[in-house]
Amino acid sequence: MCGYIKLHRQILEWGRFEDHNTFRVFIYLLLKASSTNRVFDEKPLKKGQLITSRKSLSEKLGLSEKEVRTCITKLKRTGEIDTIGKSKYTIITIKKWSKYQGSQAVAESKGPTKGQQEASRRPTKGHS
Repeated sequence: MCGYIKLHRQILEWGRFEDHNTFRVFIYLLLKASSTNRVFDEKPLKKGQLITSRKSLSEKLGLSEKEVRTCITKLKRTGEIDTIGKSKYTIITIKKWSKYQGSQAVAESKGPTKGQQEASRRPTKGHS
C-alpha cells in the first residue's frame, strides 16, 4: 500500500473531529481503504472498501474492542460508513469515498492560488 489520501480542511468542522477515538478510526479507515477496484484474498473490493476486524483495528489503533465497536457504530449512524459482517472479518465501505478521494478534488486544487508563489523543483542543499 502506497500513496496518499486527500484530507480537506473542512474536516476541522466535522462533528466527530473532537471525538478523538472516532476521528482516529475514520482516518485509519480512509488510509486503509482500497483506492482501486481489486481482489483481496479472493474477495472483490471496490474503491473505498477494506477488510478488517474489530480485533485488528483494536491492535493497530491501541483501542479496546469495545471502543472500536463504539466508534464504528457512531460512523455508521452518521452515514460515514457501512459494514458487512462476516464470521471472521468485516467489509467496511466508506460511503462518500468518491467525494473524499475523487478526481474532482484534484481538479479544484491544481496549481498555486492567485498570488501564491509556485513551488521550486530544484533540490535544496543537503537533500537529493
